[in-house]
Amino acid sequence: MNQGLQQAVIPAERRAGEPPRPPHAPPPPRRSFLRAHPLILVAILLAIAGFVAGDYELMHKQVEYEAEIARLRQGMSTVERRRADVVFATNKDKLRLIVELARRQAMGDRELHLSILLNRGEMSLEREGVQLRRMPVRIGPEADIGDAGHTIHIVAPRGERTVTAVSPWRITLDGGTTIYADSTREVLADTSAATPGNVRVGATDLGAILPDIKPGMSVYFY
Repeated sequence: MNQGLQQAVIPAERRAGEPPRPPHAPPPPRRSFLRAHPLILVAILLAIAGFVAGDYELMHKQVEYEAEIARLRQGMSTVERRRADVVFATNKDKLRLIVELARRQAMGDRELHLSILLNRGEMSLEREGVQLRRMPVRIGPEADIGDAGHTIHIVAPRGERTVTAVSPWRITLDGGTTIYADSTREVLADTSAATPGNVRVGATDLGAILPDIKPGMSVYFY
């Protein structure tokens, strides 16, 4: 009698003579998030590679600039070097401020605009930080234009500019800077430089964005 009550009260215990219960099967292994979404992993790796390539290009440009500065300083006298150092330090701070301001303005501009990255040789049609089209460009070199005694030193623009006119092969900005294409060349496959102070772009790229370019549009150089 007592044995029957014990079996009824504790039914979970294995009774004598019963076969052992099979162990519980282990839960299936969980797949990691990145294994389940391999495209996200590829996108992350591509983004990291892009950042590394950009840093390498900036470092390469810096080495070139420093080598050119060293070469020019070798031909200066002590007094000329001191004067050059003072002028360079003053202008360098101003230039950094202008470039950084232009970059911030471009990122926050909600209207359609152009951004030109001078160090990378790229131009982008953007809105609110989103690139709608990216194009390779050539930036005109610094040069002295004019006759002896009446020369003007031309450099690539920095900061914000405004579109003043649009024609089939040219975008004109305030201050005289132009973004232009050679109608005989579809892409920048040759090594021809842009004219001093201006920006040269492939004819196909310029033709694609011209319908969206209007007078009054902002163009940021940085």
